[in-house]
Amino acid sequence: MYGRKNPHVRANSLYEKIQRRDNAKARKRYAYYFLGFSVAAFLFWLSFQGHVPVPVVTVKSEPKQRVAFVVLTDPRENHEENVIPMLKHVEEKYGWTDHPYFIMIDGEKLPEEKITNATRDATNGKSTWILIDKSVGWGKPEHIPDDILNLAVPEQYHHFFPVGYHNMCRFYGGFAYSHPKLKEFDYFWRLDSNVRYLCVPPFDPAQYVMDNDLDYGFIHAEPDAIVTLDGFGDMLKRFLALDTTQAMLHPKSNYKRWLFDWADNYSFASVYNNMEIVSRRFFESKEYQAWFNFVDNNSTGIYSRRYGDAPIRSAGLSMFVDPEKVAWFGRQIGYEHEWMLATPEEPWKSMYCDELPSMEFKLPANSHLNWFGEYPINEPPFEAKWLRDK
Repeated sequence: MYGRKNPHVRANSLYEKIQRRDNAKARKRYAYYFLGFSVAAFLFWLSFQGHVPVPVVTVKSEPKQRVAFVVLTDPRENHEENVIPMLKHVEEKYGWTDHPYFIMIDGEKLPEEKITNATRDATNGKSTWILIDKSVGWGKPEHIPDDILNLAVPEQYHHFFPVGYHNMCRFYGGFAYSHPKLKEFDYFWRLDSNVRYLCVPPFDPAQYVMDNDLDYGFIHAEPDAIVTLDGFGDMLKRFLALDTTQAMLHPKSNYKRWLFDWADNYSFASVYNNMEIVSRRFFESKEYQAWFNFVDNNSTGIYSRRYGDAPIRSAGLSMFVDPEKVAWFGRQIGYEHEWMLATPEEPWKSMYCDELPSMEFKLPANSHLNWFGEYPINEPPFEAKWLRDK
């Protein structure tokens, strides 16, 4: 038996090795648990100190500027009192974005050098003024008689709609991307000189639209002025009755829910596009242009009434765009336009709003919900990752 190992000793030795191995694995596992718990506890502590690290979405680099702020100016207004303050206001709110490019458009004459210099100094981004004419859709078309302006609008409203206003409706309705300068961009963000942003979330709305490959972004919607849209619903029904129109409708189109009520009457539903982010893909599409050309060529309504760019745009969106390709910022961005005040919902309101003015007419944040129907609409989550640096 000399030199022969005891099998019981060998078995005990093997058991001890297995035990040591398992104990080592257990110690390593417990070390990982402890490390994870420590990191989580540290981050939890940081969250109460206001220094929690914020994940940032990596924005894909693009070979060109993709979006521009667009301002259609009125040569009759004082640019130093209207346009320049508005540019400074938008610069304050959105100058931190990657695309502060401002394009001022005028249909009559370019301003004097003092104004162009003030425009450049008002923002940290690039700015330019362009002049538009009939070649890019500015002005009354040849088939519209000169004496038809506001012919079907009640007289008490005539002073609201000078010829320049109707020209604006036609330009924004179907020609905004006609100018070569605008064709350099994939999107435009419309600005009006009498709009003030009250609540600015910590993400870039235009970047959200672009990153999600959307076609349109807006804040609120509601019925448009009935007295200025007489006959618009009948014209819309004539367009929808065309076989070519039916072939062009988007499979998810909810135009019946958006444009007509239960009795098949025109609903006057409209996105208010004093703040809108519009894709050139949608605007120049054959479907949208077919609709606009139908309005422009078969009706005098843009000039004899006030078939505005908002109801024209709204009808085109509801007929030809998937609702999921439309961004709604009603819960996040508040803005004031003349007699209207759009206010977001909590918790955005308390976190990102200036002191809100007191106005008689306030738009509910969910004012679009009665109109967009059964299909979902794209809305940024509250936990937005497109956070600005503060």
